[in-house]
Amino acid sequence: MIFTKSVKKIFFSIGLSLVFIGVIVFVIFFFFFPKMHNNHNANDDNFILRNGKLIHAKINRVITKKNITDNGINPKVINYQFKDSNKIYDDNFQTLEISRLDSLEQKDSIEIYLYKGQTLIREISRYETDLSLFWLLPILLCSMGILMIFISKLLK
Repeated sequence: MIFTKSVKKIFFSIGLSLVFIGVIVFVIFFFFFPKMHNNHNANDDNFILRNGKLIHAKINRVITKKNITDNGINPKVINYQFKDSNKIYDDNFQTLEISRLDSLEQKDSIEIYLYKGQTLIREISRYETDLSLFWLLPILLCSMGILMIFISKLLK
């Protein structure tokens, strides 16, 4: 089958556009994803538990995140206030441990560990939204673009 030069140009242009968009999306994700969530992991949490100081905090509110579901459970965000070095700080903690939160209400006191500005609620595990799937978008765009450029070169 013989293709015209315009068909080749269309394939090449679409492929080049997809690669360009993929690179732009990658750059945006690279610079903005670290700012979108706290990069906590289990090692950080264990370090805070071992080295942090135990202090009391007051719960301001508990919010259910209805736009996220993990195994049918919506995570809850605990907003709390604590005092350190005569300064008052606010922080948030996201968790899936709903059963432990049922008894907590606004103005209740909870124990938290504090280490260099990072906090961890005692005996409640942290929940982080997994954003790694978003990295598939620029990879997919670039792959499709490279494939279209390759096809444009193969067309006769």
